[in-house]
Amino acid sequence: MGDTIRKGEMSRRVAEAMDCSNGEGEKALNAVLESVTNAMRAGDRIVLNGFGTFELAEVKARRVRPIRGASSGDLIKVPAHTRVRFRAGATLAQVARQ
Repeated sequence: MGDTIRKGEMSRRVAEAMDCSNGEGEKALNAVLESVTNAMRAGDRIVLNGFGTFELAEVKARRVRPIRGASSGDLIKVPAHTRVRFRAGATLAQVARQ
């Protein structure tokens, strides 16, 4: 496994790929991330060919065993909720197989 890449390093890599300043790379990365966030907030499905698909998924309420440390031993209820689902596209999935 590789190192952890944080947002600052990713914006520097974007700047390098765009042949621009680090500040402009950060603006570009922030614009993409904000666009994805706003689209998800609106309930849109985002398809980035080759990279992957982001979409909201409804998770049904369910009962699960108590987690460690629970004293009663009763089943706990996980309420229905929405989560973000990401499915890797073909190009990204191929990287994982290498």
